[in-house]
Amino acid sequence: MHSFQYAEAATAFRRAQSLDSHFALAFWGEALTYTHQVWNEQDLPAARAALQKLGATPDARLAAAPTPRERAYGTAVEALYGDGAKAVAIRCIPWRWNVCTVSSLTMTRRLSLRDVAVRSDAGRA
Repeated sequence: MHSFQYAEAATAFRRAQSLDSHFALAFWGEALTYTHQVWNEQDLPAARAALQKLGATPDARLAAAPTPRERAYGTAVEALYGDGAKAVAIRCIPWRWNVCTVSSLTMTRRLSLRDVAVRSDAGRA
């Protein structure tokens, strides 16, 4: 997402927040800049601070998302930065429209991929 330009991406997401304080993706995007998977680094306090600017609770932040697709993105971000262990399980039935369950020790959300307009067999004849 950031092509290793984490600081520049964080600045761009903060700029987007200043232009539209209700643009949930800008806050979630900033939070994601604080996780560097390649090096197994995560600045959890900074990520949570970015999320707090959008809303005080996960439910409040998810309510700021205007579309099912954006709520799905927010659900993933909340799983990553929520309390508890970070082990997240995603279970889907491949090759058809389906419902995925995203689970961690702190939350379980059922996501209809039909609602987020993602198809597991996209591009297949």
